[in-house]
Amino acid sequence: MSYQVSFTFYGYAVSKKRVSPRRGGGRPYTPHDLREYEEAVKAVALKAVLKGVEDESQLPLFRDKVKVGKSFRLMTVDYYMKFVFTNAAHGDKTNLEKAVEDACHGVVFQNDSQVRDGRAQIFDENPNAFPRAEVTFCGRPHTPHFKRLISEGSLEPEPDMNIIRQRIDSEWEK
Repeated sequence: MSYQVSFTFYGYAVSKKRVSPRRGGGRPYTPHDLREYEEAVKAVALKAVLKGVEDESQLPLFRDKVKVGKSFRLMTVDYYMKFVFTNAAHGDKTNLEKAVEDACHGVVFQNDSQVRDGRAQIFDENPNAFPRAEVTFCGRPHTPHFKRLISEGSLEPEPDMNIIRQRIDSEWEK
């Protein structure tokens, strides 16, 4: 089976920053603005995920392993992210993605090593637009016999990320 969860976080996206230990050694720390951003994104993701599950005990949505027939398979995750800014000041794409991935850890997926494919785009808009991050995660069991299981009707086809991207882009153009 394949699953999909989408959500939109309204507000400026915060880029993942390199954090260095405090003076005099010690442990690395997460800057306050990044910690607040990750908590806010996690809350929006949790709200979106809880629409599809009965209670929080079923989280994360895309677990490490899922039962397929009589065996367990690794659940892989793909994503598409769209970051909209109303000014030119923003972080780089990779660090913006990483901040969202870290925020969704434990809610959308169990471990970020499950992420197999991802695409993100940055859009600069006019000052009257709402800055936001639009996120879609798709998960499916990873198995070498995936196509055979689909043809037998044991699994739904994998969601086509290109179709999802086209749908999001067409909504963007409206």
